[in-house]
Amino acid sequence: MLRIAIRSTEDQDTWILEGRLAGQVVDELMTSWKRAVSEEPRRKRLVDLLGVTFVDEHGERALLHMKIDDADFAVRGVYMKSLLASLSRQCTREA
Repeated sequence: MLRIAIRSTEDQDTWILEGRLAGQVVDELMTSWKRAVSEEPRRKRLVDLLGVTFVDEHGERALLHMKIDDADFAVRGVYMKSLLASLSRQCTREA
């Protein structure tokens, strides 16, 4: 199960994810993400992953897409930091 909350300020949206970033719920997340990016492409976006407990391959692809869309991330823990570093390298290769 994944809980998604979006908090907006004047210049930034913060996407707060809690739980498991896995399975079909990732499709729902990406549908919302793509819609938000297409409506306001220059808006700053922060993805708060502090409450994420698990990320499957589908979730990793979603995070990569968010990274490509210039999202910033709030993370903690060795695994999440390592995952984000790996995604950053992938973005560099794809650019």
